[in-house]
Amino acid sequence: MKIRGYFPRLGAVIAVAVAVLGASSLHASEDFDQAALLALVNAELEGTSWTAESLRFTDDRMEQQQGDQRLLVRGMVVTVRAHRPLYRRTETVDDVVFAEVSVAVGDRFELTGDAALFTGPGERAKDMRFNNLDDMAFLGRSWEGTLLHYRELLIEGTEEAVAARAAIDAARAEAEAAARAEAERQNALYAGDWISLSRCGAMDFEHHITLTPTDTMGRFTGEVRYRPIYPDPPFAQGSYAVSARIDPRGDRLVVDHERWIEQPRGTRMVNITLTPEETGNDAPVTLTGTSGAIISGMIQGVLGGVPRGNCSYRLQRPDDFAVEREATLAPVRALLERLEKGVWIDGSQTGPERDGRTDWPVRVQVTEITEEYILATAELRAFHANSRRVLGDVEWPFALFLTRGIEEAEVQWGIRQRPRGGDMRNLYTRSNFCTDLGLALNSETGVISGSNNDRQGCIDELRLPLVP
Repeated sequence: MKIRGYFPRLGAVIAVAVAVLGASSLHASEDFDQAALLALVNAELEGTSWTAESLRFTDDRMEQQQGDQRLLVRGMVVTVRAHRPLYRRTETVDDVVFAEVSVAVGDRFELTGDAALFTGPGERAKDMRFNNLDDMAFLGRSWEGTLLHYRELLIEGTEEAVAARAAIDAARAEAEAAARAEAERQNALYAGDWISLSRCGAMDFEHHITLTPTDTMGRFTGEVRYRPIYPDPPFAQGSYAVSARIDPRGDRLVVDHERWIEQPRGTRMVNITLTPEETGNDAPVTLTGTSGAIISGMIQGVLGGVPRGNCSYRLQRPDDFAVEREATLAPVRALLERLEKGVWIDGSQTGPERDGRTDWPVRVQVTEITEEYILATAELRAFHANSRRVLGDVEWPFALFLTRGIEEAEVQWGIRQRPRGGDMRNLYTRSNFCTDLGLALNSETGVISGSNNDRQGCIDELRLPLVP
């Protein structure tokens, strides 16, 4: 539609005429051809939905004349009639446009404006402008202009539009119901109590998380409680309130720290991100994820500095957790029944070689027994760090962690004694020339054994018996 481009030259015609004639006001007879002006309007309206059908002048006029030159400006009203309907969009759904008829065939509109005529020797110029073209343009668009690049245009109230509306409403209701069902499924998936045997750095924790849905779908409030699994732990328990939200970008849960309930010394807040693992076939659901480190600084424990590091989680429902833990702990309990506290048990060590000797005495004493770890002391022969001297025996505490079962038993050494006669060469951890022993527990014999892999000057085999 060419509405906005109508008659831009009138201002220029008047400006030129005023410049030529000056400001004097003269009067002359009217010299407008209404039929010609109407034809000019229709030429400009060509391609639109409108046709000019009549024109009348108003009482507004301005006339100037100087010699043979003359300018006449008259106010006018042109009545235009729609020869095809116009439309106004009501809604766009996917590729379908809904619209209502805003202008029917035969509807009329009055354009108001001015016509100008300038005459002079060998010159004749006429033009016009209108004041309310925008008002006419806003009445509606043609069928093509309303449809644009969309696939289909439907007129409100027609059978096609009513049927399409019904189908769209049904699809929306179905989608909303599916979204509600999915939100309710996810709420049910995450809500309630969870327990995790977690790992933070080199320390095991037991985490309890409780989540309660809020009035906002996909959001929860709750509490996180945790305790370290460690001999003489640096703290008994920590807890904090949380808010949780289902991440709309994926099927995961973000658990945000809100406030401390019980903050142990040396610990800090963490936010946890969890992802469900559903194996199907009605198998239990687990939530796995990570967080930052719980412990903010090095805390001294019975084994020395408590290791810190980021946390990994595997959350289970309490019943599933209990069943799995029972299966894990049954072999552990069988081993624990064979242990005795306070009894020194002879072990053995082969290597390193000193003065033609490779066999060295070893003794082990169990000092504490729990289902999660065993605390013991090993009496080992000490060797000088920078020479081949044999120094004597030292006691070195260690813990055998059983939280993940016999097959994944893990040894952590504590703080060893300083032997008389000089610094001790460390053959048992990763702190010097000899590599890690790679200790493993044999559940049948109750012996922890390991080797430095036949490396010269190191241990060929170390046996630490726990069972008398």
